[in-house]
Amino acid sequence: MDAFWNSWKSKFGKHQRAKVVDGCCDEKSIADNFAKMFSQVCVPNFYERHSQLRSNFNDQFSCYPQTRVVSVDVETVDKCVSMLKMGKAAGIDCFMAKHLKYADVLLVTLFNILLTHSLV
Repeated sequence: MDAFWNSWKSKFGKHQRAKVVDGCCDEKSIADNFAKMFSQVCVPNFYERHSQLRSNFNDQFSCYPQTRVVSVDVETVDKCVSMLKMGKAAGIDCFMAKHLKYADVLLVTLFNILLTHSLV
């Protein structure tokens, strides 16, 4: 566990971060600009095609069996995470294998919520 926190501190602990982002210097303005940018990015390119795809999904989803009792347990997540190679560089999501190794209970909870509600 000490190795994880040493790595965390070396990456995030001592470095000064920029206080100004796109001309904004307070946290609320920075967060608002971030939210505005992503709200503009996360919209369909073509609303008609989006509507067709949504309708197609809903038609197919309505045929799925509604009575399924599927769950993920800690042992399954531990087994999968143990197959990951430790010490590799983080991906675009900034997660490393060792982060997942220490988050097994959270991952189990997340996966079970996704399975229960049938949505991602």
